[in-house]
Amino acid sequence: MDMEKIAVEFLSALSSFTNERRVELELPEGSSIATVLAALHQRYGNKGTERIFNHPRGLSPALVMMVNGVDIRYMDGIDTIVKEGDVVVCLPIIMGG
Repeated sequence: MDMEKIAVEFLSALSSFTNERRVELELPEGSSIATVLAALHQRYGNKGTERIFNHPRGLSPALVMMVNGVDIRYMDGIDTIVKEGDVVVCLPIIMGG
């Protein structure tokens, strides 16, 4: 099976959980955002991000994910396919009062 490299960028406070602003992932061709989330959970799950990358509904409501600048909610959600060279951005939604 062919592998493809994508970049994942962590914005705002999320980079303090991951201790990285950008990481490259090598995923099987035809992988989806669900696969990206699983890879991120495997990589960072023990650092307090399990509620973000391993949410029961697939994508935490506290996270916006974009592929090449387009919000995945306007694509195919977590079923959105990522391709070689894509940039996935993870942006936490800031809540409070």
